[in-house]
Amino acid sequence: MLENTNLTQPMRISVAPDGRVVYIERDGRVKVWDPATKASVVAGTVPVRVVGELGMVGLALAPDFATTGHLYLHFSRPDWATSFISRVSRFTLGDDNVLDLSSEKVILDIQHPQGVGGGHSAGDLLMSDDGYLFIVTGDNTNCCASRGFPGTDERPGQAGGDAQRTSANTNDLNGKILRIVPKPEGGYDIPEGNLFPVGTAKTRPEIYGMGFRNPFTIGDYDEATGKLWMADYGPDAVLADPQRGPAGHVRVFLMDGPGNYGWPYCTMNNVPYNDWNYVTDQPGPWFDCAAPVNDSPNNTGLVNLPPIKPATIYYTYDKQSYFPELYGGGAMAGPQYHYDAASTSKTKFPEWFDNRRFFFDWTTDWIQTTEFDESGAPAEMHEFLPELDFRKPMDMQFGPDGSLYVLEYGNGWGASNDDSGIYRIDYVEGNRTPAIKTDLSADSGKLPLTVDFDASATTDPDGDPLTFSWDLDGDGTADATGPTTSYTYTTAGQFHPRLTVTDSGGAEAIANLSVVAGNTRPTVELILPEDGRFAEFGQNLPFKVKVTDPEDGTIDCTKVKVTYQLGHNQHGHPMAEATPGADCAGVLVPGRDASHGTNAYVFHVVEASYTDQGGADDTPALEGSSDVVLHPRQYAASTYQKGVGVGLYTGQLFIPDTGNWFMFPRVNLKDVDNLNMEFATRLPGVDFTVHADSPTGPTVASFANVPGTGSTSLSSRVYKWFTTPITDPGGVHDLYFVATWTGGVQPELFARNFQFQTIPDIGVTLDPATPTGNNGWYAGDVKLVYSGLTAGLWTGQYSINNGTTWVNVPATGIQTVSADFNGTLLYRATDSAGTASPSRSLALKVDKTTPGIAAIGVEAKPYGDAESITPVFTASDATSGVSSVKATIDGTDVDSSTPVPLWSLPLGEHTFTVTATDNAGNTATQTVTFTTRTSYDEVRTLITQFQLAGKFNADTAAKLRDRIDRSQEQALKGRIQHAINPLRNFISEAGKPNKIADSAVRAALARDGQALIADLEEQQ
Repeated sequence: MLENTNLTQPMRISVAPDGRVVYIERDGRVKVWDPATKASVVAGTVPVRVVGELGMVGLALAPDFATTGHLYLHFSRPDWATSFISRVSRFTLGDDNVLDLSSEKVILDIQHPQGVGGGHSAGDLLMSDDGYLFIVTGDNTNCCASRGFPGTDERPGQAGGDAQRTSANTNDLNGKILRIVPKPEGGYDIPEGNLFPVGTAKTRPEIYGMGFRNPFTIGDYDEATGKLWMADYGPDAVLADPQRGPAGHVRVFLMDGPGNYGWPYCTMNNVPYNDWNYVTDQPGPWFDCAAPVNDSPNNTGLVNLPPIKPATIYYTYDKQSYFPELYGGGAMAGPQYHYDAASTSKTKFPEWFDNRRFFFDWTTDWIQTTEFDESGAPAEMHEFLPELDFRKPMDMQFGPDGSLYVLEYGNGWGASNDDSGIYRIDYVEGNRTPAIKTDLSADSGKLPLTVDFDASATTDPDGDPLTFSWDLDGDGTADATGPTTSYTYTTAGQFHPRLTVTDSGGAEAIANLSVVAGNTRPTVELILPEDGRFAEFGQNLPFKVKVTDPEDGTIDCTKVKVTYQLGHNQHGHPMAEATPGADCAGVLVPGRDASHGTNAYVFHVVEASYTDQGGADDTPALEGSSDVVLHPRQYAASTYQKGVGVGLYTGQLFIPDTGNWFMFPRVNLKDVDNLNMEFATRLPGVDFTVHADSPTGPTVASFANVPGTGSTSLSSRVYKWFTTPITDPGGVHDLYFVATWTGGVQPELFARNFQFQTIPDIGVTLDPATPTGNNGWYAGDVKLVYSGLTAGLWTGQYSINNGTTWVNVPATGIQTVSADFNGTLLYRATDSAGTASPSRSLALKVDKTTPGIAAIGVEAKPYGDAESITPVFTASDATSGVSSVKATIDGTDVDSSTPVPLWSLPLGEHTFTVTATDNAGNTATQTVTFTTRTSYDEVRTLITQFQLAGKFNADTAAKLRDRIDRSQEQALKGRIQHAINPLRNFISEAGKPNKIADSAVRAALARDGQALIADLEEQQ
């Protein structure tokens, strides 16, 4: 073990001729482990943008590194959010292990598609001794809408799901192996012999190989034979689909030259995929591996592509008859070993390994070696050190000493996995070296710091007696012997204790450790959320962090870093970062991008980390971190992570035999009430049980004697939901889903979805919160805003008839009430299996309807001013009731059923208005427009009415009639002026207060006289 402390997402390793080990970390750090000091230092930090699978992803030392210090780095630029560019640059590393950032020479910028999020980006580099720089790039295509098969989605707006836009595009650098020759001043030349000559239309001359999905590693380039050794990750389908193609296979290539390597058209030894029609969701023709055609509208390159070359090695998630030694989903290409007989190294690998190539799997932790026969086929494949427990091997390379240097990412989702490390594997002929295992009681702390060292678990593969020598203060002198010891550090600083274990034959192993005295590593704990529990995409996820650090004392919570990763299968995509408030609490919102849909196994990873301020006498700052994994409450069963006997049939999980099971990991059932499952089965009688930690562990849920759902065949399936209570065993457990049945009849059991349901406590608030009408009534639409619904899992409902019938609310959880209502409204939620939450109630009064008005007695017509009208009006309101009703003529109130003499109104147009208001404040108005006019007859009638009413005596009445009669007589003869004069006398007579005391009567008669004069004057 060379280094196992302070590694943060280590990505690549390269061993220099002088024995220094250069390695990179994803967030931009370049580190060097120096054999002279037996310790690592940060050589420099390159600004990068960590996004998706990008960050610092590629490292290669130049052939002349020993004299120039030149190395090449591949990283996503800091302006990735707007540029979507990853960059390959050359830097200079000094003999003092300092990276000169100012020495950067930009070699190549690679444009990635926008909107994919940095997934399937690959990025490894390899520099050959003859000056070629190989760069691998991924297809940058959404993985999951294709249900585990190739993304060839040609629908408008779905270019992100079409690998024909990238991998199969001869005019795009994504999904490729590029081969260039870097120039000293920056930039590059195109070597001869790439796939497309310079100047070929619709091609990029940098392309050496095309047709890759996620070629994560280049292992080796053999200058003598021109063969390139590399590996490519495959799609997610666990089983073949007769309509889509083979199961997802990873591929390893011993490339004998440039070419097209198939993705997304063919895989394995040129087994084609189906050209799926994403519009109709139906199969199309099968792709032609010998003459592939890229007719996608997203293609900017050649339509007719080079013939596809088959993979050299290929395997899938379970062992198969071909390459039966291999299984997994994370193929990685390692180095080729070249035995040097002249080397005097005592640790070099033996000649048996000469020309053998190494490859390994990141997901299943095995390492294999193989050689090849004359036809190029693998032969004599052997697993390398199967007894060792590798922890996500990330990269490996042989050093000049012939030893194998291995970089391990470590298990876990944290940025700093405790079991990550750099290891050197030596070969010692005859007498094997001891295997050191150490345990420290503390790796940091206040002064004085006493550390107990324990190496009692150290073993010797040959069983030889062992001696132990401890250099505990790092001064090169042994301080203790024996497998255990203790040491007290009284001065501050970072110390590098070294344990040397020697067996009786002289074989020696060394373990380099790290202790910081005078500063204590902070303890970081995520109080919220709890590990293994549930959180939904798009919904607030509260977090709370507790940090303790003896030296820092009170923690500045704004210095705590909380990140969210979208976990997918066995890797994670950084999606968000939050800074806690002063109380070390805050909120994240889990998100998913378009490439990780419901057909993908996705989950949430929340990590909290804190770097302290250092300790006494400038002791280095230390980081502590903690992470938790959370789950969405619903999973597609087809995304299961482990199983026996089960598999996918036409995209759905098929359980063919009794006793078959599948597993989902790391689940905390706290506060989960029910498990819902969606089954399809042709026959009844299946018992389906869920167990903690093993297929025979404690039962946490059981579906007994599942009835037939109506399926008639494997292809004619009918799915139905079932529910059962869950028993929480406490803590975090792997859950095993086991199906059993009796008898020999196959029930053709499928499982499609399952849900971990907590019956919600549903709340409803009203929007607007305050009634918009009077007296507690809503006079317009009111929204029922539901809280506590889990999107997609619970549907809000309401009832206005005391639960006799229930109405589903929209998926938004917002229901608009538009109808009048006065009473108690019930609300609840239900899930797909029919489980209902307890119903709640609220009083609601809605009256949007204006009162009804009934009015008679006034018509829209002309009236003589000697007439009277008698308006009669009423109002009604069936919901809130009538508050008031009134009527006016020209704005003056009138009473219902009370006559109105029209002579009291001016001559002309009038408006009769009835206004009704209900108790909610709704107002209704009804109007009638009518007119009043006069004539000789109307005036005569008025004279009579006024005389009878005692407004004047008979003598006055006679004089007034005389004037009217004489005027009409002259008018009928056409003598207009003679008709006007009597009217003037009429007006004069009517205006005498001593004759007519009532001024209103005088005014009405004078008005009518003037009106008659006006009519006569119009006739002149």
